[in-house]
Amino acid sequence: MELIEIKIFDDKQRAWNIMGMDMKLSGIDETGQLEFLNVVNYVNDVWQEVRSKNSKTADTQKICILTAVRIAEELIKLKSLQENISSNNEKKLNMLIRQIENINLANQ
Repeated sequence: MELIEIKIFDDKQRAWNIMGMDMKLSGIDETGQLEFLNVVNYVNDVWQEVRSKNSKTADTQKICILTAVRIAEELIKLKSLQENISSNNEKKLNMLIRQIENINLANQ
């Protein structure tokens, strides 16, 4: 992971180096900067991986698109996993509720 240079223009605007380009962004408060820095680092790490796997491709736009597709694919997989976990937890919770109700009925 390489260090990210953050250029500060004023209290509200900073330039972040994302995929080799300085991007002026505003609206990121002090508390959100560390979280956003993690996002920038992650995007840059994936971009570097995609770039190294496609070293014969000089088309920067293509590398950026491949990076976006890879990150989107990861996001979709994580969302699906989260939905499966939530669904399984809901089924288990409903099963426990039924067991408690059955115990309550048996004790009446």
